[in-house]
Amino acid sequence: MKITPITNENLEHFEKFISKEDAQFIKEGSAIIPIGLVADDVEEGKNLAAGAICCRPDDFILDITSFWIAPSYRGRGAGKFLLDETKRLFMKEDMEFNTEFMIVDKEQEDFVDFLEEYGFNYIDPEYDIYSIKVKDLDETKISGKEGSGKVFSSIDKKMIEEAQKFADKKGLNTPMNGFNSESVDKDISVLLSTNDKVEGFVAFEKLADDRLLLSAVWAEMPVTVLHILEKAVNLVKSKYSPETTILIQSVDDTTDDLLDNLFGDNISEVTCRFRYPVTE
Repeated sequence: MKITPITNENLEHFEKFISKEDAQFIKEGSAIIPIGLVADDVEEGKNLAAGAICCRPDDFILDITSFWIAPSYRGRGAGKFLLDETKRLFMKEDMEFNTEFMIVDKEQEDFVDFLEEYGFNYIDPEYDIYSIKVKDLDETKISGKEGSGKVFSSIDKKMIEEAQKFADKKGLNTPMNGFNSESVDKDISVLLSTNDKVEGFVAFEKLADDRLLLSAVWAEMPVTVLHILEKAVNLVKSKYSPETTILIQSVDDTTDDLLDNLFGDNISEVTCRFRYPVTE
């Protein structure tokens, strides 16, 4: 096995191993350390892309933003080799690897085992993300009610823009690229307003066919949040399969209290964070 820098010229071979954001960083030449793992396939007599790692330098920390090994090369030392080489080339004394991700399936559970075996230590994440399946929404306090508000897809874009301006002014959490971004599922995101005055909103981003992110929840009154969520939950249940995972981003203590009250024991914390210090 050997490593190679990932560049625009060879990105197509490694793109399936890294996040879309990291791929865009490589295309733009932004500050990122992208390394590809190449395995020599004796039978075919050619070098094959076997994995990749991307890190973003931040003072004395290398944040691992992508790290993936092709299944056929797992358990053969490929992941350890890739980390060893990255550490050898880019890490100095007192630097640390840092990575934060969500455990939503068996693959992430196996990744945790690998990190701990390598020497990473668990530390508390900077913020919490919770998980619930669509099928479990029936067991929560926000199921079975009609709810209030209008879906984004039925509202004039100018009103959505006004809601974004309102959220920005108040410093409220919204989707990364705004309410009008392509990632927002406008058929299940709900806005409540009276006479063009924003009273509350709930926004879902579609991360994959089987995964949603509840990335914005706000209203002046808790009961208003309840009514908007009731409307959104009905829409989610009618559009997505029962096995779809909803990720819920917690941004403050108020949100935590709301989640505990509405979702109860049906949500589980899925965010985790690991750090590997280099001291020699």
